[in-house]
Amino acid sequence: MFDIVCVRLGGLFWLDNFYCTNYEKKGLLTRLIGRFGYAKLKWVVGEKVDAASGMSEFYQSAVLQNPARV
Repeated sequence: MFDIVCVRLGGLFWLDNFYCTNYEKKGLLTRLIGRFGYAKLKWVVGEKVDAASGMSEFYQSAVLQNPARV
């Protein structure tokens, strides 16, 4: 489901246009990202209707920074 991405300390992780069709999956992804302890530099969550299926989809775009551990 997800690829593991290793970001060096202080490095940036960009999640762009990640789509979820289910509200629970959106919440799961949000909690998963929060567990890694990344600082949220930009966080955008929106909702749109898919033209092909007519179903509502959630999308997330984020720029996260891996905290520098001391």
